[in-house]
Amino acid sequence: MAEASEGALSWSNFWQSEVATAFVTDEAQQRALRNFWASTSRNWNSGDRILDLGCGNGALATSLAGIANDTGRTFRYTGLDRAEVSPPSRSDFNPLDVVLLDNTAAEFARLPAAGFERVVSQYGFEYCDRKAVSVNIGTWLAPQGSASLLVHSRDSHLSEEVRYTLEQFRMAEESALLVLVARLLLRLDQLGGAESADPQARAMRELVNSTCQELTDKAKHMPNPYFLRNFVSVCLGSFSSARSHMPPAVRLENLTKFSKQLLFQKDRLEQQRLAALSEGQIDESIACLDGLGLSCQRREAFAFDDQRFGIALEFRKR
Repeated sequence: MAEASEGALSWSNFWQSEVATAFVTDEAQQRALRNFWASTSRNWNSGDRILDLGCGNGALATSLAGIANDTGRTFRYTGLDRAEVSPPSRSDFNPLDVVLLDNTAAEFARLPAAGFERVVSQYGFEYCDRKAVSVNIGTWLAPQGSASLLVHSRDSHLSEEVRYTLEQFRMAEESALLVLVARLLLRLDQLGGAESADPQARAMRELVNSTCQELTDKAKHMPNPYFLRNFVSVCLGSFSSARSHMPPAVRLENLTKFSKQLLFQKDRLEQQRLAALSEGQIDESIACLDGLGLSCQRREAFAFDDQRFGIALEFRKR
């Protein structure tokens, strides 16, 4: 579908930076995720065929590889992602037998019927057309197979962070700071870099400085203004002494690249916001899968340190 291919572009850009995960980077959070999958997989059999929906660069595959090593098992793992991914070497996933299918939307993937004992997803299922993918899950799962889905929920800590960062994006855009910095760099390029002798350049610089100060003052009253502080830092960095040797045209080119990356980041955040499921949408997905022969065995909050990080759903094919 058109929305999937359009949305995949910003994720392809993200995965090409070779990051492991888009959501959970704290070591304690990673450990909680690993423990979650260790518990979920305790009754899986060595040799089980596993399908991962929205695999990215293999965050869940890495967890499953560690679990397989710890328990003396191995799994045959297939990862699907609609974006172009850039995972580590296959050897990093030993002892898993790994196949990664990127640029492949789960809605349209052609996979064997009853070809998997386990379907899993770590923050991927909710980005899909849930009804279409639910039909596919029912087809792909072998008899008595299980589906284990960890999904974003609207009331989770991750969803709160997404909304909070998007609000900081709004503040940054309304300030027009990127436009002001770009105009000043263009003026400096016209002047050959001599800012101090030009009244227009000095006035533009004062406006850049005052806008940065306004955003910095707003950030002081926010509990976690990471995005806003980083945004101001990058903009001011265009004029730092460390970059004084760079021609203004080069600094303007770097600023343009930064601006494009911000657009990709904002698109991913908007997708994350829209993908987070309400209780009603979770009810709908459970009912849909039940109608396809999958009984819900578990529906509970995935939480640690008194913070919710989504909803864990588990189904068994009848």
